[in-house]
Amino acid sequence: MRTGVIAALLTATVVALSWPSRPGRAHPELVGDALDAYAAEKGTTDPEQLKDHLKYELRPVFLSPTSNVHETMTAGAFDISGILGRSFDVGQDIGYIKGVYWNDSPERGLCAWCSTIDANQGAFTWYKRFKAAQRLATDPANPKFFTHGDPVFERSHYGDLAVIHAMAVKNGIPARETRRRAMTWAEFTYKVASGAISETTKVRDVGVAGFEYFFNSADAELYDQPLTALFKDTDVKANALGSLLHLVQDSYSAAHVEREVLDESESRFCRTGVRRFLSYPNQVVKKHSAADKWPTNLFSGAMPDGARVCDPLRAGAAVLKLYKTGKDWPTVAAFLNVTVFNLLDPDAVSGPGQDFSP
Repeated sequence: MRTGVIAALLTATVVALSWPSRPGRAHPELVGDALDAYAAEKGTTDPEQLKDHLKYELRPVFLSPTSNVHETMTAGAFDISGILGRSFDVGQDIGYIKGVYWNDSPERGLCAWCSTIDANQGAFTWYKRFKAAQRLATDPANPKFFTHGDPVFERSHYGDLAVIHAMAVKNGIPARETRRRAMTWAEFTYKVASGAISETTKVRDVGVAGFEYFFNSADAELYDQPLTALFKDTDVKANALGSLLHLVQDSYSAAHVEREVLDESESRFCRTGVRRFLSYPNQVVKKHSAADKWPTNLFSGAMPDGARVCDPLRAGAAVLKLYKTGKDWPTVAAFLNVTVFNLLDPDAVSGPGQDFSP
């Protein structure tokens, strides 16, 4: 019996150490799909029974090689930029991956780099919490809008922090307002990544204009804490850069932003001007998740010099090059405003989007 337990623990350790071959599901819908399938396989929907299965099977059920969108886009952006002087390596560069995960899991519920047991338990708890927030936010009689004083997790999915996903916080928000908030987050993360804002800075002292939109004195657990407490990690610079890349990547998802589509003329995935930002609460979750997957026509190889920057890989690579060469925030802001967040109509109001409505 002990031999079997030891073998199982060794298996879990090997799986945890070989994480690059088992990339994570960074989107809530994909975690849910995996857990739903697992429940059907086990013939139970009882949460505690599922939790026990996850604990003792030591199988990474919430992980899949087809769902690692943010991780793969991050690695691709680094490789295209060439700023590391080598290929992106998850083991060496885990801080950036943790940052990319932060937007979807700011309280570190999703932890693909942990042991299999911790990763599965975290995903299970995280998904239950996400579904609870969803029920409150979509209650037709009294929908809950998560804001200051509520946990960051709920705010980032169904509240005022949806802007870190390049989404409007609710229907009817002008595009210029969502861009302004998204750019405030971009400024914060870029300045942290570049060292202009120290990792020991307290959240209340960030000093970025408009940052009180994200955190104020009502957010008691974080307001007087250093940025290491916000990111729940010590590699704050890498985390911040990963979070910025997540924002850029999300902005090219059709479930987040309606853009001008130039796929046919460019013979590849190519999206330019922002028509409007979409809002999540009234979208059909499975329709959203389908659009969040890797686009079939997203070209990941090298492009000729001067090629149009109109996809998440090359947009991310451009940001990384600006970062590596020490460009100041106004230079980065100009790039983001003109290339990534170029508004075709600043007054266009948000909604769920025709393709994602019930």
